[in-house]
Amino acid sequence: FEIEGRDLLGAREDEAQTVLGPQVPCVGRERDLAILASVYDEVSEECVARAVLVTGEAGVGKSRLRREQLGALALLAEPPQVLRARGDVLEGEAALGVVSSLVREALRAASRGGAGAGAPLDVAAIEARLKELEPRAEASERRTTAAFLAELAGASGDADAVVLAARRDPMVMTERVRRAVLALLTAMTEAGAVVVVIEDAQWCDAASIRLLGHAVRELAQRPLMLCVYARNGHEERFEGLVGRGASSQHGATSIRLGPLGRRATERLAERLLAGSSAA
Repeated sequence: FEIEGRDLLGAREDEAQTVLGPQVPCVGRERDLAILASVYDEVSEECVARAVLVTGEAGVGKSRLRREQLGALALLAEPPQVLRARGDVLEGEAALGVVSSLVREALRAASRGGAGAGAPLDVAAIEARLKELEPRAEASERRTTAAFLAELAGASGDADAVVLAARRDPMVMTERVRRAVLALLTAMTEAGAVVVVIEDAQWCDAASIRLLGHAVRELAQRPLMLCVYARNGHEERFEGLVGRGASSQHGATSIRLGPLGRRATERLAERLLAGSSAA
């Protein structure tokens, strides 16, 4: 598994799946991968925000589809910035837990290779990273955004005065955090397309789902792609993304994975046997 700081990002994307030696090929998902590629093409070429919900039973192939999707994106001439987080069954009701993980990943990504690489995550470091992303922003606005991102990400150091004031009113805090997350995503999309991937989203906290859905709507003219992978039976949690008119209004897409068909299963068996014989 890939772990950064206190965040479990999931299985390493470069780890190949094997069965008794041979690498397991990806078969029977060509149509689903084509849909994901088509949505990304629209996002990057038209500078629009789109959401994709991928659902299926446990073990049906959601993780493999995600790995194939991210592998294809990494091979592009201009690959997007990718942010990953996963729902946690033990922390499913921790408000904004998933968004907090995404913010920490975004700030780490912003600092890789830059002057802030390896620096502790505090308000000053976050402010410096925001300046790298969007140097034209007003300094006071950037400072406020950094203060609320630090609060959300659990950064070290004393809280800023504006954060201490917001803590007294949950509604104010929610609104200021929402604005800070939108400002971060806006700054990131200045540099190119951003793909946000949520794994095990059936365990994602409701507040994160609402905020991410809001981001897709608010940043409609930004190159932002939200990919949500979840088990069947939890679709009602994502109605704000793809349900009841959202598909037509916000360009959302739903992919429901079923078991491999007979021909795809035969192809998989043939290729595994061929690989085993060659080994």
